[in-house]
Amino acid sequence: MPDITMCSNENCQMKNSCLRHTAPPDKYQSWSDFGGFCNEGTNYSYYMLDWRTDLEGSGVNACN
Repeated sequence: MPDITMCSNENCQMKNSCLRHTAPPDKYQSWSDFGGFCNEGTNYSYYMLDWRTDLEGSGVNACN
């Protein structure tokens, strides 16, 4: 189980490379819809790079 709050926002353009969306959840996993405060307007402030994906060309700073 990832020790993070997972994201349930299916409309996020960064979901395929964000650990909050791609990590395998546990049955006791905590979830939130980060769409209201993790978006282009906030430079994806709650984005977590999933090191298993390739971000080349995504335009997002992987140090967020």
